[in-house]
Amino acid sequence: MTFMSVEDEPCHPLNDLVKEALFSYEHDVAATVSVSTLPCPDVGKGIPEAGTGFLVIGIGTAGTRIIGRLSHLAGPRLQTVAIDFDKESLTLSSATSRFHLKPSYFSGGFGLCGGDPDLVARYTEAAKKTRPDIEPLLGNPEFCFIFAGMGGNMGTGAAPVIARTMRERGAIVTAIVCRPFAFERQRKIRAEQAIAKLCEAAHTVLIVEFEQLRSILPAGLMLQQHYPVMDHIIALTLRNIWERTYCESFEIFDRKDLRYMLERGGTGTLLLGEFDRFDKNDGRSLAEIQIPLMDILVHDVKGCILHITAGNDIDLFDTEQMATAMSRPFDQHADVIWGTTLRQEMEGKVRVFSIVTGLSDERKLPDINLDRWLDEP
Repeated sequence: MTFMSVEDEPCHPLNDLVKEALFSYEHDVAATVSVSTLPCPDVGKGIPEAGTGFLVIGIGTAGTRIIGRLSHLAGPRLQTVAIDFDKESLTLSSATSRFHLKPSYFSGGFGLCGGDPDLVARYTEAAKKTRPDIEPLLGNPEFCFIFAGMGGNMGTGAAPVIARTMRERGAIVTAIVCRPFAFERQRKIRAEQAIAKLCEAAHTVLIVEFEQLRSILPAGLMLQQHYPVMDHIIALTLRNIWERTYCESFEIFDRKDLRYMLERGGTGTLLLGEFDRFDKNDGRSLAEIQIPLMDILVHDVKGCILHITAGNDIDLFDTEQMATAMSRPFDQHADVIWGTTLRQEMEGKVRVFSIVTGLSDERKLPDINLDRWLDEP
């Protein structure tokens, strides 16, 4: 697949990240073709032992797409589970374990939901009925991240059930979800109701808005390029947290601190930014580097997991100065934990990925009754 170049906007602050995402996507597509004959088992192996580990679950089309990107970035050491109704998609998945939510679980034999509220409810019911089959894949990890699209597909119905299942198994559960565009109206309403369910089931819900993502990306990106970029951003964020928690780094996240932050997270989103340390023409302050993926008031942030990737030419003083400036707009009592990764190819540059939590998301929803399509998990 040939993509439109982003060279037309050379000064855009996220150009390097976008180029990296699109290059990685094309590489992943080529790699996926070579493994397209993999079997699609319902039960996987290698799940984390009780009380330890870091598990990422992708639900539905969007979720399995994220798992594929994350698997290529992090490798086989990171445990991943893909859950989908589409057996062909699962066959191509590089997840550690895969579960086919078979159409036979649905009343009437429906296998696709297409945004119909009644069919979304069937996905909820199917996830409940198949919990005994899914649970052997899940183990008892310390941290569980769940990714799903919201608004009408499988993730809308099944994600709250899986989140509650993992919470009951003792995991700190963080869900990452995407809000539809505002013009999608009914899908947006269903998404908000499903997000409300997730807020009850998970400890933390991180929201990414398509409008906000579109507004921060370089002009000229084709429609099909936005999804690989979004997938890359989310996958990099998850990989960074996993590496800083379970792998060696210059400054690691203490697991007790991470538990504390995510267990009380509530509603949040992702921040990202990138800049050249030696670019004198970049007039942004360090506080302006981070761009939120949801329309928020930054001073409402109550918690932040801040990750800085830089070259070997950066020192502790520079890092401390950056972390201080980037966290200054947050609530004065905000909890901030931070970690760094040093990579040779990043010399002269800095890339920031953050999770911010404790936001008040007070969007008003239409006063309608949707109990007919989404039962309590």
